[in-house]
Amino acid sequence: MSISRAMNEKNVCIVVNFTQHSATAPKLCLKASWGGFFMQKQNLNSCYTKAMRKAVLCFLKKNDSVLLLHTDYGNRTVWSGVSGYIEENETAVDAAIREINEEIGVNIKPKEVRHVGTHDIFDVFIIEKWEGKPTPKEFSIKEIKWFQLDSLPYDQMHEGNEIWLLKLLI
Repeated sequence: MSISRAMNEKNVCIVVNFTQHSATAPKLCLKASWGGFFMQKQNLNSCYTKAMRKAVLCFLKKNDSVLLLHTDYGNRTVWSGVSGYIEENETAVDAAIREINEEIGVNIKPKEVRHVGTHDIFDVFIIEKWEGKPTPKEFSIKEIKWFQLDSLPYDQMHEGNEIWLLKLLI
């Protein structure tokens, strides 16, 4: 059994998967409503699209280094990859390209965006080829920095990012 949780301004979704290996197996989705919570049996994709927005998490990799952004997250500052929500009628790859351009100003071709996995609501991508010099473009980004894969700031990272960065080491 696995349990995942996410929320947005309208809903809370707790997905309970009673099977380990089937993405299409029925799940239970607990959603918030004005009258309280209600349970709904449905497939995972249906639960996610109705209860929350999917997002992308992207890492630019150069040789044995990865680019991380130092950003505000709640009441603390964390290191993380580029991330953002997938907009309506947008593919995950398109969202990755858009978010990277919006946040650090580099251009990426779709063929350079490599999907490495999915975690909760995130599609995770690695990009090893781009045009332009990464530069912070949003006020929430305090700085950007290249980290060697063998000296990542795991204790200062946004939750979940370390899982995908460890995969780069394997």
